[in-house]
Amino acid sequence: MATACDLPTEEDLRCAICLDVFTDPVRTPCGHNYCRTCITRYWDINDVCRCPLCAKVFDERPEVFVNTSVSEMVHRFRSHKWKEEYEEKIKRLEKLSRKDADAVLADSVQIFTALISCIQRSQAELVDAIEEKKKTTEKQAEGFIEDLQKEMTQLEERISELKQLSHFEDLLQSVTSINTPPPTKDWTKVNALQSSCVGTVRTAVAQLEETLSEVIDKKLGDAELRRIQQYAVNVTLDPDTAHPELSLSEDGKQVSHGDVKKNVPDNKERFSPCPCVLGKQSFSSGRFYYEVQVGGKTEWDLGVARESIDRKEDDIILTPYNAFFTEKLFPFFSPCRNDGGRNSAPLIISPVNMNAALSGDGGNISL
Repeated sequence: MATACDLPTEEDLRCAICLDVFTDPVRTPCGHNYCRTCITRYWDINDVCRCPLCAKVFDERPEVFVNTSVSEMVHRFRSHKWKEEYEEKIKRLEKLSRKDADAVLADSVQIFTALISCIQRSQAELVDAIEEKKKTTEKQAEGFIEDLQKEMTQLEERISELKQLSHFEDLLQSVTSINTPPPTKDWTKVNALQSSCVGTVRTAVAQLEETLSEVIDKKLGDAELRRIQQYAVNVTLDPDTAHPELSLSEDGKQVSHGDVKKNVPDNKERFSPCPCVLGKQSFSSGRFYYEVQVGGKTEWDLGVARESIDRKEDDIILTPYNAFFTEKLFPFFSPCRNDGGRNSAPLIISPVNMNAALSGDGGNISL
């Protein structure tokens, strides 16, 4: 197996015409090597067949020969470079995976800490509510006991009076006053038992469920946004692709639809008749994130488009679902028609309202 020391350098395997590593290397009769396509085109456009390196002139186009040894060296060199690039990519992916895993772990700990805090706070509030209800019930029971003791004292006093009557005549004279008992409560309707706390618990649990749901949604949303934002890219609009009725800002960050059609070249890259524009930056792999402000607009289209999109189509049909692509993708923007001024606000590429996260690993794009 060849080591890095055994391999020729890129400089040794570079074609003197295209200045790149040989592709299908051939040797001229004077002993110099070129890409087969490069030397063939070079002689096609020149009246004299001359070697680009030594300037040797051939009376007629000479026959070139496949240089087997150089081809083998090129193959070894490319294989080694591909291996290095592959290993480097694996290292980057592993590093990114560890970074993502650490971020997920940290976010998970933060979320569960917040949930535990909510549960503990709700538990404390529930205990306080039950304790307060317990105090109220105990105070009410103490009042009932005090009233009952008063009535018992009054009854005991009446009994004592009856015992002190010495003869029947006094009994007749007192019977009228004694016959009327002191006023008492209807104790059959009094319930001194503590009222049930089931309703309080159910209310507290329902409130806790709502709070936990809000915390989870917010924390997970914030965590996901932080993870996506690390893939932020700088997107600017490409004026060569803009429909003639679209107005772009000087910094390429805003686009709006106007009523005046500009006099611009109708090049193949330009959208017409659909009012669309692409970003200058293209993506073929990796993850990408950018934000677009749509405040004040009533209609707009955002997404990504293939490089081969038909830009002269009368009606561009959008397909907002996961798809697989094998070519470069460009950010796609359409502020849509002005509609008499009701949709005149521009689309602004800035971190405000709408989050557009693109995941393009392996050709898989999601928006």
